[in-house]
Amino acid sequence: PAVIPRFCCRAAVDRPRAPFLVTMSLHYLMNQAARANCSLAILLVAPFSESEQLGSHVRPMKLTSKPVSPGWVLHRPCYRRGVTAGAGRVRRRVRYPAASGRTIDAVDTRSDQLATKRATWQAFRTSPSGRVILPVVAASVCARVLVGEWGRGDLAVVAAVAVATGPVEWFIHKYLLHATPEAWTSRRLGTGSGHREHHIDPPELRWLLLRGIDAAVFLVLLGLVTLAWAPLLTLLVGGEVWPSLLTAFTVTAAGLGHYEWTHLLVHTRYRPRSRFYARLARNHRRHHYRNEAHWLGVTSNLGDRLLRTYPASAGGVPLSGTARTLGQPSD
Repeated sequence: PAVIPRFCCRAAVDRPRAPFLVTMSLHYLMNQAARANCSLAILLVAPFSESEQLGSHVRPMKLTSKPVSPGWVLHRPCYRRGVTAGAGRVRRRVRYPAASGRTIDAVDTRSDQLATKRATWQAFRTSPSGRVILPVVAASVCARVLVGEWGRGDLAVVAAVAVATGPVEWFIHKYLLHATPEAWTSRRLGTGSGHREHHIDPPELRWLLLRGIDAAVFLVLLGLVTLAWAPLLTLLVGGEVWPSLLTAFTVTAAGLGHYEWTHLLVHTRYRPRSRFYARLARNHRRHHYRNEAHWLGVTSNLGDRLLRTYPASAGGVPLSGTARTLGQPSD
């Protein structure tokens, strides 16, 4: 650039001048970046002063703008209050900028805050039951592919699991989840009381999805039951026992994951596009808000059809006054 002499001993550099609006925009962006860095330092660096001795956090030599009051950070609420008393806080996904360029997400705790399939999958994948079921299913699939030796026994056990899913869901839903408070399963296992809380507040994920320990117990019990019937069926149709047994357990564990996923999906704001999932969502809403004695299947309505709890039309079923309390008087 050319040097233009001035009236003093200094020299000024003649540079191309930018328009006024461009310079003001750049100044605004730089100021906002400095404010974000300052706010981040208030939130992250201050509580971890001991880590500075290890060199894991490095402060900038100096701030590039005027320091910002902590009130600028604290006045922005991270969470919203629950929509019902006693339901806990409703946490929406909030993205916080981090110093490394990553973001910190706050996970939703109520299904009625989920409006897309992607958000629903993220909630299921990070839930306690999802963290137990999904790795087991993935490991089982990999093991089955490595074992090989496919045959008629695999087709037989897959068909058996598909047929048995509806009736099994029906019996578990009817006699375990809808058990009275005086039943042994409610007093010892807490199945009836926990599911009653789900009917009282359906979107609450604590009652909608299984706990991690419950999902692990279910997988163990399903594995033992599979060990009892899968080898007999394989010997009956002809085939290798151990590969078919592994197939049966893989499909059964995947069925449990499908149950959890479907149960979460039908309680979100997302409306499935496929006729299959749309029918499941419609029937489950009727179970919750019309009559708790009907539409007991979650991923299959075969049990309802066989045991005559699948009416031809919703209008033929009386509106129950205890659908949200499972036949018990409200508190």
